Amino acid sequence: MYAEVFPALSEVFYSSIYTAAFPPQFTRRTEKALEYYRHYLLFLQSEFLKLIEFCLDKSYRPEVLARLYPSERYSLWCKIKGVSACHKRQETFQPDSYDPRGTQMPFGADLNKMDIDQEIILTSEQKSFCEEHGLPEYELELCYKIPCFISSSYTCNNLRDMLYLEFTKILEAGQEFQKCRRCGKYFIVKGNYHGAYCDRIADGEHRTCQQLAAQEACRIGKEKTVQIPVLCKHTKQVNF
Repeated sequence: MYAEVFPALSEVFYSSIYTAAFPPQFTRRTEKALEYYRHYLLFLQSEFLKLIEFCLDKSYRPEVLARLYPSERYSLWCKIKGVSACHKRQETFQPDSYDPRGTQMPFGADLNKMDIDQEIILTSEQKSFCEEHGLPEYELELCYKIPCFISSSYTCNNLRDMLYLEFTKILEAGQEFQKCRRCGKYFIVKGNYHGAYCDRIADGEHRTCQQLAAQEACRIGKEKTVQIPVLCKHTKQVNF
């Protein structure tokens, strides 16, 4: 079934990794089925845009919501919609040596700097430790050679579950969203940056919204500079 659906929706799949991970299950590939799936994606998009605006956009109804944390906003949202705020998810947690999530422990390590060929000579105390716990000495040697970092994964059954997992992780991380004044799209506020423009490349452009906004501000500043003649040999420049 996937082999039949993929050619028809390849553009959608390639533009969204989540859609590719959770492809639609059609009994028959028809225009009606494709149109239904398109409306489903538009419905999800509308649902989560409203959710993001209500819970994460600090500029949305500040006189009412400004004093609430995003998680508190979400609780209020669920009360308004009459739905449960509880989302159950299956998490798999394990120490892993094969799937680093960064370059620093405990979530990852720089594999390029790892010396797995180094010779490990156990001390008498380390050998005694192995004997005490019935642990083969080579297992302890491997622990010293190869780091073991935290790895976690989640099981999702459909696209909506995946989007809610992403949304609840944003709530847990305490991230803030802001709407770009140029393109109108949301972006995550990083660190102490509270600018009005995002760092995306605008459609049809080769520069980010930040760069384009700076260029426009510079041009407007120059246009406001006028030449006023005075009674002397020089021309005085006045900036407004």
